Amino acid sequence: MKKPSYKLYTFVFALALPFVGGCKAPDINIGTKEVSYWGLFEPEAVMSPLISDFTEKNSGTKITYEEQRFDDLASYKETLLTRLKEGTGPCVARIHQSWVKDFSAELAPVPSSFNYEETFYPSAQESAKVGGSYFAVPLMYDGLVLFYNPSMFAASGIDKAPLTWDEFRSDAVKMTKKDEKTGIISQAGAAIGAGANISHASDILGLMWAQTGVSVPEDLNNQAAYDALTFYTDFVKKDKVWDAALPESVRAFAEGKVAMIFAPSWRIFDIKGVNPSFEFKVAAAPQVPQLGDEEVSNVHWSSFWMEVVSKDCKAQNQAFSFLSYLTSAEGQRMFFDEATKSRPFGEPYARVDLAESLKDDTVLGAIVAGAPYSFSGVITDQAGNTKEVEAVVTAIEGNLKGDSEEEVLGVLQKTLQASE
Repeated sequence: MKKPSYKLYTFVFALALPFVGGCKAPDINIGTKEVSYWGLFEPEAVMSPLISDFTEKNSGTKITYEEQRFDDLASYKETLLTRLKEGTGPCVARIHQSWVKDFSAELAPVPSSFNYEETFYPSAQESAKVGGSYFAVPLMYDGLVLFYNPSMFAASGIDKAPLTWDEFRSDAVKMTKKDEKTGIISQAGAAIGAGANISHASDILGLMWAQTGVSVPEDLNNQAAYDALTFYTDFVKKDKVWDAALPESVRAFAEGKVAMIFAPSWRIFDIKGVNPSFEFKVAAAPQVPQLGDEEVSNVHWSSFWMEVVSKDCKAQNQAFSFLSYLTSAEGQRMFFDEATKSRPFGEPYARVDLAESLKDDTVLGAIVAGAPYSFSGVITDQAGNTKEVEAVVTAIEGNLKGDSEEEVLGVLQKTLQASE
């Protein structure tokens, strides 16, 4: 009998090696879809618990979150759009509501499962919809409200926030204090009427235009647009409740130099950063008188951020699944609660059905009350729209120097139309 071949045994043994106990363990990440996420304003400490909760329930998805930090939001906007066009951008990113149209060609449409019309405010619907599809999902809402100093109100015998612009003007004049000899303002009644040293000046004017039915930029050449600009600048030209010598408006308010300013809710963190013990109140923006059943208008100005998914993302289903989780009632509450651990409050809810839980909040109540009736636009300040906002400020300052409303708004209209 022939002896077995040792070469044959060696060959068989070599084939068997991969299947014995010492073989390489299987890669548990095979099939995992990775979603890269560029965020703004929210640190990883806030987002990590939400990401962990989602990935525990969706083991095939990995979320990599990175908070973006740029010198200015215009740089972030330009960088993100360039990266998306090149196909090297993140799967998910945060953009301002006024950017959606410019970004839409690079984005994946939002699935119908989000029930957009039932879930989110009209302002979000209008901002996110391009050509019949939605291209962005809000995780939050914010808008312009009135911040006021109750001590200054009480000292002037004013017991409530103004409901109308006429009341606002009367209150502002009453609370303005000046040096009798020099005319220098020692206490401004309101930060309004100028451009350069008023944060959110373009938002205030945008609010006035929205309240009087002016569409920007289409209607900037009509009388209603002219009248709103005149009404705005008259606070400086005629009423003299504010002037160019005062500090930037948010700082001036924090330092007790002005009784009223307009700002979104996040400015509270800036105010408290300057003056932690400062006590102030928040109210809805003033309205204009109306004919008919309603005594005054109910029109407000929004400015918030939305999440988008790149059309080049290889994990679009997972990306939208994550955004669906973040915009669910459970996700929204957790998002708010996690943020509140490191600051006074989280971003106001994006969902209509959660507004009730904030209506009695001394700060956010006024924000969500105006949410169903808000408008917005590309002239929104602190949103990366540098060219457009500067054009509005130039129009305001030009009118203060004597240029006619027709002239300055004509230039503004052309500038805004050129950027569309």
